[in-house]
Amino acid sequence: PGKSLMRCRVVTSIREDKISFRVAIARESPWIALGIVGVFEENWARLQMPSVAEIISYATSVWIVADMLVAVFHPKRRALHDLIAGTVTVKE
Repeated sequence: PGKSLMRCRVVTSIREDKISFRVAIARESPWIALGIVGVFEENWARLQMPSVAEIISYATSVWIVADMLVAVFHPKRRALHDLIAGTVTVKE
């Protein structure tokens, strides 16, 4: 929805074709993994295992910052998740 509102679309980085479902999953996989790990983080914190919860929280923060920094400094403003999936966001 956000990309549609901004009149952007995600395409493959080589031929600028529409992305497949597999590529879309690959592009979102870091966020999916962080969401799944976040569920475990809450449970570990509840079980009074703060060191594991802190490590997961720290790793999540590092990923978010790295994703943003790569986007800021990449010449085509591609984020880390775009580089992993081989995609790019373009204006329509």
